Amino acid sequence: SRSRSRSRSPRREGDMRHGGGRGGDRGYTNTKGRNDVGVSLLVRQLPPDARAEELEEAFSKYGKVIDVYLPRDYYTKRPKGIAFVQFPDPDEAADAEKALDGTTLCGVDNISVQVALQKRKDPSFFNRGRGGGGGGYRGG
Repeated sequence: SRSRSRSRSPRREGDMRHGGGRGGDRGYTNTKGRNDVGVSLLVRQLPPDARAEELEEAFSKYGKVIDVYLPRDYYTKRPKGIAFVQFPDPDEAADAEKALDGTTLCGVDNISVQVALQKRKDPSFFNRGRGGGGGGYRGG
């Protein structure tokens, strides 16, 4: 009988599957909510009159806030009732999430604060010529 032995290839520097990597990553491989400049928090259940300054004031108690974005509906130009608050430091973002989730902000009780699943889309994302409106129900 023939014995089969597999030789393992040497581990490459930066191979995250085995805990390698370059310095400073502390083994953190979950990129949820993280982008080139930190972590974005999604804030939900905001009133239409919520202001970026109000949000920045509340969130900056937990660390440096890079950006506050209040998206508006493309057609009506009305606020969507959500905001993205961006922190450079993931630990500060986590502190803000824990402290502010379920609290009163901008006059509304029980707001929702969580790490955003995707980074904020810039306007060029929407101008890529993706064709007309999506599928939808066609009857039948």
